[in-house]
Amino acid sequence: MKPLRIKMTDTLIRVYDMLDKMEQISVDNAYIDQVDLTNFHSDDYVDCLKSITVDQKDRYADQMRAYSFTDCDCPVFDYMHKYC
Repeated sequence: MKPLRIKMTDTLIRVYDMLDKMEQISVDNAYIDQVDLTNFHSDDYVDCLKSITVDQKDRYADQMRAYSFTDCDCPVFDYMHKYC
């Protein structure tokens, strides 16, 4: 997500007074490695997240189109899978 999208999300959370209803959690790398994104997303999508990099995004043009990875809204960046 671009910083503008994060700011918009934060603003909406605050405006709708949802901050008090949320719990902030901290996770370590061991937890991140155990999370199975395929519980929520298709195997193809997760494979794309694991494989795509800024340098290789031309190889993934079809997947980028299918999953709406665009420079405007959801830009490709290295380590997307770990970030997710």
